[in-house]
Amino acid sequence: MRTLSHVKRLTSLLPYMLSGVYVFLLPTQLAKHFWPSWSYVQGVRLDYLAPTVSLLDVFGCVVLAFFWRDFVHIISKIRPSVFYILGLLIALNTLFSLVPLLSLVAWGKVVLHVLVIYTLSRSKHMLFDALVVGLVCGALIQFILVIGQLHTQSSLQGVWYWLGERRLVLSLPDVAKVFVGGREYFRPYGTFSHPNTMAGYFALLYFFLNWSLPFLTREKVRLAALFGMMISPLIMLASFSKIVIFSFVVGVMITVWSGKDYEGCMVCRVARTLVLGLILVLFSIPMGDPLSAEKRMTLFGNALHVFANYPWWGTGLGAYTIAQSAMTVAPKLMPLYQPVHNVVMLALAEVGIGGIMLGVVFFRQIFAIFTKLQTETWAMLAVFGITGMFDHYWLTQPQTRNLLLVVLLFVWNTFSHKLTRHNNNS
Repeated sequence: MRTLSHVKRLTSLLPYMLSGVYVFLLPTQLAKHFWPSWSYVQGVRLDYLAPTVSLLDVFGCVVLAFFWRDFVHIISKIRPSVFYILGLLIALNTLFSLVPLLSLVAWGKVVLHVLVIYTLSRSKHMLFDALVVGLVCGALIQFILVIGQLHTQSSLQGVWYWLGERRLVLSLPDVAKVFVGGREYFRPYGTFSHPNTMAGYFALLYFFLNWSLPFLTREKVRLAALFGMMISPLIMLASFSKIVIFSFVVGVMITVWSGKDYEGCMVCRVARTLVLGLILVLFSIPMGDPLSAEKRMTLFGNALHVFANYPWWGTGLGAYTIAQSAMTVAPKLMPLYQPVHNVVMLALAEVGIGGIMLGVVFFRQIFAIFTKLQTETWAMLAVFGITGMFDHYWLTQPQTRNLLLVVLLFVWNTFSHKLTRHNNNS
């Protein structure tokens, strides 16, 4: 009888465990890459063009299979017009793609995780507690890994390989470095593709955890969320990503001057502002890639040319780098195989004017949440908006893209369905 009761309890906890493990895996990037001919540009194979099957993709399918009753019930309530618009967007973008199969695979991965996250956000089984515990556990693992990478000035490998850590050493020419006091240092990657991507992930995570606090039902989980809010900025600062640090400071300033926590305490607000200003100045001193600004301007110019060549339906999702490979750049900038560091231009280049118009129609309800934003949501918007003007990872990297989907869908469901503490207990 005791064994049976344990089995029943484990079964009842399984939905929460699956939800927690899914978001725990968000920052990982263990994946199997496939290298068809189109993934090679000038003899160099590019991750951006390689179809992949990741551990998160597989686990996402497991989650959908387990929540299939909730999935069917939730999907049945969506208006058919939504599916028609989405299907039309995918069909036209894929049809006019430079590599249709590549774009079809890219759309498939996006749709898979939209369905998983949307199902979790609307499922009767979902608790913010499970979501937060998974996110904080993932952040703790990254924090330990980043400390290790800072200490060794290289990747650690070993068991970390199974979370997707790449093999990196300071002597590699393309590895991210920072110069402090005339000495070169390795910028930690965690399990991300670049320190900037890692920094953007944890800047957004900080404000999402802050936003989630009112919906948590257990004091221990609230403490876990606060712990996650403590280590996320440390990971972000360790990346030495100046744009992300600036966006984070702007986000915190929004919460300090517009939120209720410091209401009535001008001294507290001024003191916090001075501390944030000092942090921003200190982390602006170290030098990174001296050609960073020139590379970004060159990539932006390339994006304008690509958009001019494919204005209506774009290059196809995921195929931008192929179109850009025909552009010539200055020898000192070679090789330059990255997408444009601007999410607006990248979206225009990959899906075109027609795709953007259909996308606005499809996401119009999510956009409507910005008519009734809270302070914490403005802070999240600041992080995305500022970093998105100077980098591309919100659209191209699975970790940041999926966290952005979590933020959008959970915040949207909170506004549109009036999620309360009572809902968490049901």
